[in-house]
Amino acid sequence: MAAWVACIAGVAAAVISLAQFVLGMFLAGTSATGTAYALYEAVNRLDGVKMFALAALGLAAAASGVLPRWLRYTGIALAFAMVLSGVPYVSLLQGGAVLAYVSGPLLLLFITGTGIALGTSAGKPSHALPARQPQPARRPGRLARSTPATRR
Repeated sequence: MAAWVACIAGVAAAVISLAQFVLGMFLAGTSATGTAYALYEAVNRLDGVKMFALAALGLAAAASGVLPRWLRYTGIALAFAMVLSGVPYVSLLQGGAVLAYVSGPLLLLFITGTGIALGTSAGKPSHALPARQPQPARRPGRLARSTPATRR
């Protein structure tokens, strides 16, 4: 369940970033003051919504149990910092944007650490692989009998 939430939150953050890019392109090409102001506000509000999606991503990754303990704690701290910095962006409060100075480095640490942790564990054998069946012990001094199946 946590993996689905993380996937949906990550895709939502990417789609919001794409929408911000498109709105920014329109903003760069407009000369009307009212349109420019509306587009600028929309980009900022979408930034706050993206912060909420990234907060959900951090919590879902922390709840998944796949990450090391220090990254799970970082994901929880990231979620709180993202929510606290996302509220001013959604409501267009000027003073609250300073909280992004905390959530930005936490986001960089969390995403980079998650990539390294998951990337280094990709080469290790999975715990889901079936265990090897132990071979029966042979008695010392006794030779195994040769059967037609073992002579090949």
